[in-house]
Amino acid sequence: MRRSLGGSLSPYGELSYLQTRMDAHTEQGGGFPVAYDALGQHATDLRLGVNGAYPLSDRTQLRGLVEGVHRFTGSAAPISGDVIGLFPFELPGAAYNQNWLRAGVGVSAHLGFGVASLMVNATTEGEAPSAWVAGTYQVTF
Repeated sequence: MRRSLGGSLSPYGELSYLQTRMDAHTEQGGGFPVAYDALGQHATDLRLGVNGAYPLSDRTQLRGLVEGVHRFTGSAAPISGDVIGLFPFELPGAAYNQNWLRAGVGVSAHLGFGVASLMVNATTEGEAPSAWVAGTYQVTF
């Protein structure tokens, strides 16, 4: 691998759609069994960002990313059902944070047949924790 004197920036965009469905079901046993109604919900996210890499050696790179996210869906679906023999219920869906930023910094290195990476991430909002560490090992085949 030839060492580059400068770093690189790679802009990206991603549009993702997630749909979840749960059939109606009834709990068995317990003091207050519940019969849940069927549930369906979806979320669409748009991500725009830039990845950066700067060589530290022939086999190691400093990595970073900055990303903005917009969720088009404003809230989760409501949950409804019946506490059997007592009362029906309907709970409103939780409100989603619709806009947030994510940033990360880490290091990647060629190790064996692949590339090992360790990255520290932080986000301003969203459904993920506000900070987390991610480790990966990637083999290209």
